[in-house]
Amino acid sequence: MKDNEDSDIGFIISAAISSTIKANEEAMNSNFTIFVEEDAKLFEIIPNGKKSFVKDILKPTIRFPQQFKLK
Repeated sequence: MKDNEDSDIGFIISAAISSTIKANEEAMNSNFTIFVEEDAKLFEIIPNGKKSFVKDILKPTIRFPQQFKLK
């Protein structure tokens, strides 16, 4: 059962990463302004590719457990 759980978790993580990358690529190719966070700084990227600093932001302080059990 442990091997199945590990492979299921690996599949979920892989799907989430793949979806995030695809959504980011689609957003970058759209004709909309997008916002990205880099090193606790918020940047605006306009459709022509110009990136502008908006403001400093706080990093989340939530600590997630190193291990948890899926139910």
